[in-house]
Amino acid sequence: MKRAKLLILITLILVVGFSLYAQTGTFGSKKSKAQVYVTFNANVRGARVYVGKYQGTVPFRVKLAPGVYNVRVTAPGYQTFSGRINVTTKNYQSINITLQPLTVLVTISTINVKGARIFLDGAFRGTTPANLRLPPKNYNLRLEADGFMPFNTVITVGKTQNQRFNFTLQPAMATLNVSVPIDYINKKVKNPRRLIKIWVDNKLINPNGEIRNLQITPGLHIITLESGGLVTVGKFEFMAGQVYNIQLNMQLILVQ
Repeated sequence: MKRAKLLILITLILVVGFSLYAQTGTFGSKKSKAQVYVTFNANVRGARVYVGKYQGTVPFRVKLAPGVYNVRVTAPGYQTFSGRINVTTKNYQSINITLQPLTVLVTISTINVKGARIFLDGAFRGTTPANLRLPPKNYNLRLEADGFMPFNTVITVGKTQNQRFNFTLQPAMATLNVSVPIDYINKKVKNPRRLIKIWVDNKLINPNGEIRNLQITPGLHIITLESGGLVTVGKFEFMAGQVYNIQLNMQLILVQ
């Protein structure tokens, strides 16, 4: 009798055990955790998200079981993000990822001047020569240096490393305007003002007869003017960025 009762008890234990295994897949374990909704966002729309395998492009929502996951996010022109996320039991949650732009090494230099100020898209970025790490794209470049004309251009930074941009700045110029009274012009020829000749240090600077907005390098220069058979010489000091008006009146006079 005792042996029969023992067999019945063992049979009941086996039946209950197999029943639990059929329900949970393991003896005495709990049911698997329910999946929750997780939304992936990034600062680059269309970035590709991998959670073990490819999941989609942001922004998108996916169901995941709570736990810790390895995540990889990629986008053209940006550094690949690799990290771990913790999905909690909260049914709706968001994962926000910030991708950093790829940067390349760029050297900006000026051939004829050292220490020119560099502005990229209006922001000061140092002085020449400068080694900068920049994301690939087009930039509005402005170079400034005392005694030189401001230089503006657009540079295209590609995806290759060690790119160099070299520029030559032009010295800042003084502007010269010349006034010649009608009495000193040869009226017997057509368009007599074209016959006015202006030399700076014995170099003709108005081959077509221009007498306004003539550009002269800063410094002390000898100005020679010829009109109507009259030749007059004067010596003047010119400063960068300044406008000078010279009038012929039997001699060259600087008009203040």
